[in-house]
Amino acid sequence: MDEDEAEDAEDENEDDDDEIADEEAEPSYDADEMPGGELSGVTESGICVYADFSEGVFPKDTVMQLRDVSRESVLGELAGLGYEVRDLAAVDITFFDADWEEIQPREGSEVFVSLVLDEPLAGEDPAVVHIGDDGSVDVLEDEDIGKTSSVQAQFFASEFSTYVLLETATNYLPPATDEWYMSYEYSLDEEARTLTLTSYRGNATELTVPTYTRIDGDLYTTVLSGYVYMGSQVTKIDFQEGTQLGASTSYMFYDCFGLTSLDLSGLDTSNVTDMSSMFLGCENLMTLNISGWDVSSVRDMSRMFGSCKSLTKLDASSWNTSSLSRTDGLFAICDKLNTVDLSSWDLSHLDDNFGSDYYDREFVDCNSLSEIKAPIALQREITLPYTFYDKDNPENSYTTLPLELETSITLVREGIQLSETERTITVGESFDLTATVYG
Repeated sequence: MDEDEAEDAEDENEDDDDEIADEEAEPSYDADEMPGGELSGVTESGICVYADFSEGVFPKDTVMQLRDVSRESVLGELAGLGYEVRDLAAVDITFFDADWEEIQPREGSEVFVSLVLDEPLAGEDPAVVHIGDDGSVDVLEDEDIGKTSSVQAQFFASEFSTYVLLETATNYLPPATDEWYMSYEYSLDEEARTLTLTSYRGNATELTVPTYTRIDGDLYTTVLSGYVYMGSQVTKIDFQEGTQLGASTSYMFYDCFGLTSLDLSGLDTSNVTDMSSMFLGCENLMTLNISGWDVSSVRDMSRMFGSCKSLTKLDASSWNTSSLSRTDGLFAICDKLNTVDLSSWDLSHLDDNFGSDYYDREFVDCNSLSEIKAPIALQREITLPYTFYDKDNPENSYTTLPLELETSITLVREGIQLSETERTITVGESFDLTATVYG
């Protein structure tokens, strides 16, 4: 091929490339039939909606319809996101063509939406959440959101149904997106959307357990079940608020010698029935926050705190123990435990067929125990490690917890300082106890 022929061939190739580019640039819609434009409207509650779209997004004569959505009707869908709702405003946005058929934007296109509220939200930085017709819930990413404030939000959307401006409390818990759970034995329930952890197999000593995790686009709630951390070398675990416990937490932290402090106050314990030996052998655990737990379904707490040799106090005063039937060995060998508050505990359903072993006694070897706020409605004997006295009526002594109390009383150990006013108390015929009694 000579030079002229090569130039002609090159020109032909360029012409072909231009034709292909022109074909690719041609829109797949008729601009006259799908013109750009802006639609606006206002709901009965005063939420203004502006929808701005370019040509090719909606057919000609598209109509936008708006409807207020109540707070109550969306709270259920929002519950799984990990938000503690502070305030919200919700609107359903629907588009119809000229024949009043419901339509969505053309695939691959977006609409710029502005929401303006009549009343400000209780906050300055609301999240924008889309709830699909199928019940799916998605938080819009930052790149899809423009300006937001207590009275407005701007964002791009490719699908329309219900949109929520959501103001959250400070403890918003964003779902994890990494595969942190791979260091556990776990199972997924795709119907219930739960991620259940059953055994920790990793080497890390400091852990964070998220309440929610996004897996393949779906949101899963974390559930801990069984002996998850038994015998592990963990030294610190941060549980996000709302993490759920399964029906059994038996041996969950058994022999976790590395733990010195645990804050479990934010766990959801409402489904637990068996807490036996949950903290058994946590010999170095000095502080344990279990306040606010819902234990109304728990039947077995046997040896729950057994051999927690470094615990000095335990506040379970708010617990509803109306289902509890097993407490044998509950505080066995907690030899530094000084005070226990069981004042709200209803022990009217304890099983008489409890363990007969020495360490099945609830307070065996609690050598430092000096004060007990006694439970109510107790029906069987629970042996105390020493003789205790009623704080308000020190002439009454007890070697077992008092039975069938209607209201709690405070028991204090003999020989300790009880108040600033000293007096001599005669117990029986020959035993004088000089003590200071609380006034």
